[in-house]
This record gives sequence, C-alpha cells and structure tokens, in this order.
Amino acid sequence: MTSTSARNVPLQFLWKSARALLPTLMFDTAGMTLVYYLLLPHFSTTSNWPVLGASLVPAFSNVIHVTRRRSVDIVGLIILLSVLLSQIPAAFGGSQRLLLLRESFLTGLIGVLLIVSTLVMRRPILYYVIREFLMAAKCLTKEHFQLLSQTTSFRRGIRTLTIAWGLLLSVDFCLRAFMALHMNIGFVLGVAPVLQTILLLLAGAATAIWLSRAIARTF
Repeated sequence: MTSTSARNVPLQFLWKSARALLPTLMFDTAGMTLVYYLLLPHFSTTSNWPVLGASLVPAFSNVIHVTRRRSVDIVGLIILLSVLLSQIPAAFGGSQRLLLLRESFLTGLIGVLLIVSTLVMRRPILYYVIREFLMAAKCLTKEHFQLLSQTTSFRRGIRTLTIAWGLLLSVDFCLRAFMALHMNIGFVLGVAPVLQTILLLLAGAATAIWLSRAIARTF
C-alpha cells in the first residue's frame, strides 16, 4: 500500500463507520424508547423493569451485528457485555434513574483510564488502539508504524489526543448523568445515545485527520 492510500485509510474508515452506524443508531434509539413506553403501563412508577427492558435493545442490536458479520467486533463485544452485566444488579433493585446512571459508568471509567494512562504508562492506551487499527486496516506495516511512533510529533500528539479523549468521555459521563437524574426518562433513552454518537463521531473525525497528517509528515 502506498503512503497516499495509507493517509486516506483513517478518513475512509471513519466515513464507512458513520454510514454503518446510522441504521444501528436509529434502531437502538427508536427501539429503546418504544420498549420503555410499551412496558411503562404494566409496572409501577418506581419499577426499573421498563428501563431494564429498554436497555436490552442495544444488546440485541449488537448480537444481530455480530451474527451478520460472522466476526467478533471487540468494541461491540465490550458494549454488549457491559450492558448485560449491568442488568444483573439492576434486576434486584434500584430506581429507573439509577439504572440509567449505571449505564454511563463504563464511559466515565474509560475516560479516567485514558487520562491516567498518560501519567503512569510509557505509552498511553490510545497508542495501542491506533496501532491495532492501522495493523488491522493493513495501511501501514509494522516497520512503518515503528518509524511513525518514534517521531517526537507523534509521541506528543498521541498523549494530547489520549487526554482529549479521556476528557471527552468524562464530559459525556457527566452530561448523561445529569440527564439521567433530572430529565424525562423516555426523552433520555431517545436523545442520550444520539448526543453520545455525535460527540464520538466529531472526536473520531479529529483523530482521523490528525492521524492522516501524522502519516503524511512521516512518509
């Protein structure tokens, strides 16, 4: 693969991901809202079962996605497991708002881990994520990536980018927590995933542009 095509891979991957994400996002948000309001009349106002049922929609969506692709999507698998595991304690107690809050904990935790990794690790977590992405996309050889990772601009940029992602996910957690505690639950189920997706796509676009420019400067 030429250096020109290598530079284009991050942006191409982002565009394909955005196009593939739209149907899933529409299914998840519409499905969660619909299931919540269908279950709501059958339980008390303090029951968490309507939210519990609604939160299973993304898990079902991920199962379909993995089945259709016939391959394991690591990110999707993590999301699926986190959703399923969060249902176990939720089924035994807690309010609807507490259940919504629990679902955003993973985002906040990842954000904190990203920031901490820039302080305690020689290479922050995002370094390994980008390396795996470039290797999986076959846009750079292992030797080329080693050359890229040795440049001062890349090392400085990857740490800055890791902190930025950590702050973004932390802000996302705070925003979702505020919505879960103070806004209409049906509204939160429909709007929160959309807001999160917009934030992640904007951050992904910034990351792809930076990565493309870093590759262009090196090769």
